Amino acid sequence: MSSKAIFGNGSEIQVTYACGHQGSIKSQRDSINEMRTRAASRTLCEVCIIAHRAKRDCMISNSVQRTKEAAAATKLTGTRKQIEWAERIREKWLFIVKREIPTHLLSNLEKARIGAVSPEAIEQAITTVLAARLAAIDGVVAHCKAAWWIDFRSYLEAMVNQPTDAAIKSECSVLLNR
Repeated sequence: MSSKAIFGNGSEIQVTYACGHQGSIKSQRDSINEMRTRAASRTLCEVCIIAHRAKRDCMISNSVQRTKEAAAATKLTGTRKQIEWAERIREKWLFIVKREIPTHLLSNLEKARIGAVSPEAIEQAITTVLAARLAAIDGVVAHCKAAWWIDFRSYLEAMVNQPTDAAIKSECSVLLNR
């Protein structure tokens, strides 16, 4: 969507964001006004950004609740010693696991912002990647054998990061080939 600027007599300029919403920015020198108008046409308005963040925050909150319920409902099997050890591993992992997409993994999606990719598509891609990450966390929590938690305790983070990375690569491929 193209940006239209209305340079008024006052101190504000009306702009159209990539999402189609209208907004205003403080008027400055003409060259700065033009840059800010072009920038607005390539970004989402604050309302849309907040809506995307709220959706992702809700997904994370639901994931936390789901994993707590799954951990409580999933009784580990094995010897008493294995179960005690595995429960400590699982509790510690659930406490430290990062549900948000790690910043270093998001760098590829951020590169798409430079291109002619719509901001809405990028936000949707981030949401899709988050969904893949949360599904991977759910998959790890579903394991019920104490021996599995003990054997794979050093690989739990990788079991979540690998599907996240694959989802990022897939989404980048889709975004950059549009």
